[in-house]
Amino acid sequence: MHRQPRPPFPWRDIATHLPFAIILGLLVGFVIAGLTWKTLTIVISATIGVSCYLSAIVFGWVLEPWLDTGWKRGLVYFGASQIAWPLVVFVALPLWLGTGIGSARMSRAGSIAVVVGGAIGATVGVVAYSYQLLKDRLARSIAQLKDAEFAEKELELAREFQARMLPAPDIGTDGYRIA
Repeated sequence: MHRQPRPPFPWRDIATHLPFAIILGLLVGFVIAGLTWKTLTIVISATIGVSCYLSAIVFGWVLEPWLDTGWKRGLVYFGASQIAWPLVVFVALPLWLGTGIGSARMSRAGSIAVVVGGAIGATVGVVAYSYQLLKDRLARSIAQLKDAEFAEKELELAREFQARMLPAPDIGTDGYRIA
């Protein structure tokens, strides 16, 4: 089976979908924080959402040749998010806050919320990818139909020109007939 070359890095997708990652991160953070908002919770939640999304994009881009089905893409998105959030919570944020690596703690409900959020994010990612894939296929099909229609019109025009260049099958007036 011939694999297509890796596409360019999806910078445009990142700019388009990043707000959704931030919102999903904020929702998960809201659940983790016991349905209360604090400034630090908002910052941490948005950071988790962004890091999970960016890791899913990078993993998806790196593994693009392997991702020939939607379930593989979903698995990669989920795995990437489940690698990213512990790194943010237990390594990056404690360093950023100056509390030391491993000092952060997360409740069982928080861990479940992050896993469920990762699953939702992976599902949304696969749906968005599938939508884009269908949109691209439709655009290619429309272009092919336009090309076929254009070619048919050109052939019809060529038939008309050829028919006009040929003499009429019967020429006749009163008193004579040429065939």
